Amino acid sequence: MAGLLSDALGVGAERLEREMQVEGWLMACHYYPPCPEPEMVVGSLEHTDPSLFTVLVQDAVGGLQVRREEDGGGGGGGEWVDVAPVAGALLVNVGDVLKVVSNEEYKSVEHRVVIKSSQDARVSIALFFNPAKRDASDLFGPLPELVTSERPAQYRRFSLPEFMRSRRESGHGKSSIDSFRIAAD
Repeated sequence: MAGLLSDALGVGAERLEREMQVEGWLMACHYYPPCPEPEMVVGSLEHTDPSLFTVLVQDAVGGLQVRREEDGGGGGGGEWVDVAPVAGALLVNVGDVLKVVSNEEYKSVEHRVVIKSSQDARVSIALFFNPAKRDASDLFGPLPELVTSERPAQYRRFSLPEFMRSRRESGHGKSSIDSFRIAAD
């Protein structure tokens, strides 16, 4: 997957792997039991994933929603739309780190889970992929090949520990990625 995402950026299929040594970092298995009043329950709060990308499989019950951008500018505020389950499909969510590394060629996806059924449980499995390079001396920022005079770097370089610390301080429902944004002149 890292090779496909890297190749689609036009930087070669091995670029993300060379830069970050991408690895499966965490697997989360979610089980939402049937609920007699699903409209009264929150499945998961709205958020973006702090990873490079997440590979998700969901069952036929569904419940995953993504926020549609109103103006294409990214700040949320758009309507929530259902992501219809497709049997046998894997869904890939772009995370905040890939948004930065791609210099916003990719957008991280704001999403949430809502309970859809009073009869059926919802099950999903998410595998989060992150850089294996996690030392304070390993800095990540926009790939140099994606920075031009017409498209300057949108974010400063940061370490994964620095990013995860800012994420914890912001809380689960908030992306902290804008704290690394370079101010426009």
